[in-house]
Amino acid sequence: MTGPTNAPDTPEPSRPTLLKALVRQRRWQAYPRFRREYDRVAAEVDRELVGTYPSEATYRRWLSGRIGGIPRSEPCAVLEAMFPGYTVEQLFEPRKAGADGPAGAASRTTTCGSWADMKPASYFTSALRALNDNDYLFGPLDVMPRAEPLIAEIGHAWANAKGRDRAELIGLRARFAELLAWLHQDLGDNAAAQHWADRALDWSYISGDREITAIVLTRKTQLACDMRDPDTATGLGQAAASAAPHVKFAAAATTYAAHGHALAGDRAAAERGYDNAHELAARSDGACEWGDWLNNSYIDVHRAQSLNELCDHLGAADTGTVRQFRDLIRTATT
Repeated sequence: MTGPTNAPDTPEPSRPTLLKALVRQRRWQAYPRFRREYDRVAAEVDRELVGTYPSEATYRRWLSGRIGGIPRSEPCAVLEAMFPGYTVEQLFEPRKAGADGPAGAASRTTTCGSWADMKPASYFTSALRALNDNDYLFGPLDVMPRAEPLIAEIGHAWANAKGRDRAELIGLRARFAELLAWLHQDLGDNAAAQHWADRALDWSYISGDREITAIVLTRKTQLACDMRDPDTATGLGQAAASAAPHVKFAAAATTYAAHGHALAGDRAAAERGYDNAHELAARSDGACEWGDWLNNSYIDVHRAQSLNELCDHLGAADTGTVRQFRDLIRTATT
């Protein structure tokens, strides 16, 4: 455990730092929780950094801004990996009004931290996890300004990497591009989403990572549905299911392909697709971390959407989970 930073004998007035805002955003403000997260990230950066977290008194000074400088080098590397997109100098700056979290920080000109001082793949993996978490919390408008520069940074790191590191970085670049495809799709910008999905697919093939290839093909299947392109949706859905290294990917791709059949007016094929998706989802053993949202309720909602597309509105309202929600609402209002 590291000791205090080079703080002066007389503490400076309290000026809460950006670090405090980001810690609160992630709900890590309790010292034991912060210490656990610190060690988890430290293990990814360099095992020798595990245990270099600050004392509780120093940690409180970090948050309040009552420090006379930035921490020593070991905590700096971990902090920049914990909060991708921020340098340690920025983390210890006083937080500006209204800058509580990514929304207020998005307009700042930032670097991507000192990934050159650690294993790049570890840094960018942590960054991707943080961006996904922030998407759940704040949505695409807050995440996109950070995601695009990081793709460029991965490109710089990839150009100088060799061997296994090179393959790992191009796989990460594909995952970042897939995230950007989703963010644009979530905003309704299908053209931009298609651009990033195409880039992601190219990079996934170069990496040889079957998992990210299946994820990107699944993304492109869903996007084709949003663009009301049934032939592309059904074709890509079949390709994604065939490429899937785990049944969960196949279940998601089959769900979206089923809606593609509905868009084409083929109810029988759509119903078969949804039945198959339920069977595939039931076979998932939990070993795959991707797609924790994929369950029977998710598939039922898409089936209802397809029935609505096929003008069977009563059937849509009577579909599995949708029917359960309807009955709960009726019970609550009577």
